[in-house]
Amino acid sequence: MTEADCGLPVWTYLDGAASDDESVALDRLCRTLHAINFFRGEEPDTRPLHLNVHDRLLSAVSSNHGMAFRRILDSLGLPLGQIVLQLPAVNARQNWMLNYVADNYRRNGFRISVKVATAVQLPSVFGHARVDAVRIASLHGTGTAELTHVLARAAALNVEILVKDDTPALREAAARSGARVLVQDNARRAGDRLAA
Repeated sequence: MTEADCGLPVWTYLDGAASDDESVALDRLCRTLHAINFFRGEEPDTRPLHLNVHDRLLSAVSSNHGMAFRRILDSLGLPLGQIVLQLPAVNARQNWMLNYVADNYRRNGFRISVKVATAVQLPSVFGHARVDAVRIASLHGTGTAELTHVLARAAALNVEILVKDDTPALREAAARSGARVLVQDNARRAGDRLAA
């Protein structure tokens, strides 16, 4: 595969969109196309589909943004119950904005996930947002004790954890905490739960 075959750099276009309205429309279009591709395969998938919501949309969306996306999915006959909208993590001053967007999506039937860079950010997310899942971008340098602590908190809140890396520390922490931890497979979908 050459660099030219890597596909459309969607986030680059969203970052450079001329207006908030264009950014919202492009983000919604990209999520719709991902959902169509995921659910219209030869064998329909029963796993949840995690769709990114670009961080620019947190401040750009209208008062009932979740309804617009729900109507699109309903008109296409796509299973809303299998879709998890993944919001970006924000700094403490923007917690209100994250909660505003998440609450509206939730009222329209979507489950909510937040993406964090590292496991040490989990307590911050749990402290200010009601989420169904958290995606951790990297487990690099995170030890078993630290992971066990944050995964136990996730288990107590019934929050699912999604990761790319399957590490011995993660397996041990998942077993100790009883947390629901899913490892992302190469097809970029949530894979099987780690054995407890």
